[in-house]
Amino acid sequence: MTFHHVHPNPHFVGRKRELQKLAEIHKATEASIIVVSGRRRIGKTELIEQFFRNEKLMKFEGIQTTLPRGRSKLSSQKKQIEACLHRLRSYGWEIAPENQFSNWTAFFAFISPVVEREPVILYFEEIQWLCAYQDDFLAELKPFWDDRWRHNRRLRIVLSGSSPSFIASQFLSNKAIYNRSDQYIELQQFSPADVKDMLSNRGLRQILVASLTLGGIPGYLNRLPPKKSVIETLKHECYSSDGFFVKEFDRIFVSSLAQSIHYKKTIEVLAKHGPLSRADLAKRVTGTDRAGGEFSKILTDLTQCQFVEEYPSVHRASGTKLFRYRIVDPFLLFYHSMIQPRSSEIRSGKFNTSLTQALPEREFALFLGLAFERWARENVLGIASLLGFSGVGFQSGSFFERTPKGVQIDLLIERSDHTLIIAESKFTTTQLRKTVATELDEKIERLLEAVPRYQSFSVRKLLIVSDATFVPQSLRDQLDFVLSADQFFE
Repeated sequence: MTFHHVHPNPHFVGRKRELQKLAEIHKATEASIIVVSGRRRIGKTELIEQFFRNEKLMKFEGIQTTLPRGRSKLSSQKKQIEACLHRLRSYGWEIAPENQFSNWTAFFAFISPVVEREPVILYFEEIQWLCAYQDDFLAELKPFWDDRWRHNRRLRIVLSGSSPSFIASQFLSNKAIYNRSDQYIELQQFSPADVKDMLSNRGLRQILVASLTLGGIPGYLNRLPPKKSVIETLKHECYSSDGFFVKEFDRIFVSSLAQSIHYKKTIEVLAKHGPLSRADLAKRVTGTDRAGGEFSKILTDLTQCQFVEEYPSVHRASGTKLFRYRIVDPFLLFYHSMIQPRSSEIRSGKFNTSLTQALPEREFALFLGLAFERWARENVLGIASLLGFSGVGFQSGSFFERTPKGVQIDLLIERSDHTLIIAESKFTTTQLRKTVATELDEKIERLLEAVPRYQSFSVRKLLIVSDATFVPQSLRDQLDFVLSADQFFE
């Protein structure tokens, strides 16, 4: 009998925290179930396979399906079991024709003699497809785990998937089979330092553009060949009719969030209208501002996938109901800003033979400016470290308040030592003017009028810029701090 063979990846970077957690779990002298979740292309497979590549790995992968309805449930389950049997045959297992595998119990019983004794890694990938979005898999696995498998101290069962609500409802909430919270790993996007490590052959300008358009998604960053510039690759993969990123938006929702059309529509509404309250968003998506539990589940899934962010104004108590929702996934923002508006031209093949007209410069510059504001806001821990107050308690986020003059600050940091840091972010290729500081002063004045308690705080002005060489000394003199993008990548 053979096992799943994994080639070592010499270019594997990052994931130090997750690798350490896996090492601690694997060292334990007891059987364990490890659940790994994360959005599409985040690197779940690579993490699991690289960590367990020297072990006896039995991998079973779900086949892409949609949510089964009515009688299709049994046919969907049969298709998944047949795929697992095909994988067993590739490992050298002999399966007699008379063996019947009409359900998961039959499959688990067949592999049980090996799973009970051998130091194997039983790896189920895309678990939401294997389960066909039903609970049969878990219900039929439980007796084998309880009665036989958990007594094999060298057994590790790994369940990986990209549907957060399904994983939470079927596995994390079932304490009978999953009872150790430290065995759940939710993969996040790469940090700026990890992005730099992955694109080590690039200049910082290109690394920043990649971060603003594709984010810290390893599966996307892998699409950037070393001998082409980031812009050149984006033009080809986003504007050719067969480009990889042209259909990625649809693929995301097939793999992660296929149960409802409202997932995709929610993203489309936020892309079109910008941040919205829950009531406004629900009305535009479902037709009523009183959408109930189903819409709440949709918002929960989108936030757990890190596609959407739920946020209050930073100055309000955490229990406030005045939340807004906005897209935070860099690729989704890039897709709806730069790809989707030209989708008909892309499909017609207009740019296939000449990519010079693709990625219009003016629109792209505007996008990079907004994306840089988001990127700075998402890297607030880096700001705290660079400015030397990471040891001080703070809360951060966007500030918005309905006043006659209107107040909106993209990033405000409220420190526990009664210090406010008001940040302005600028992606620029030309020298900035002193009016940047004047505009900051006006925002601060309106802020102090809107929130009187802030009048007792010390206020500091921070400029975060893509390239510090474009900040003249006359502007620096009017600011308390200036940070450049290259400092975050270090």
